[in-house]
Amino acid sequence: MEKTIFEEVGVKYERQGDYLIPCLTVPADARRKNSNVPKKK
Repeated sequence: MEKTIFEEVGVKYERQGDYLIPCLTVPADARRKNSNVPKKK
C-alpha cells in the first residue's frame, strides 16, 4: 500500500471512532501572520 503524504513526513495519527485523524499543530509564529488585516475603527 502506498504511503500518504502525512506518513511520508512522519505525522502521527489519533483514532476517533472509526476514523484516523492526523495530529496537526500550528506553529506559534504562524498565528501572528494576520497582522496585515486592517483593524475595525
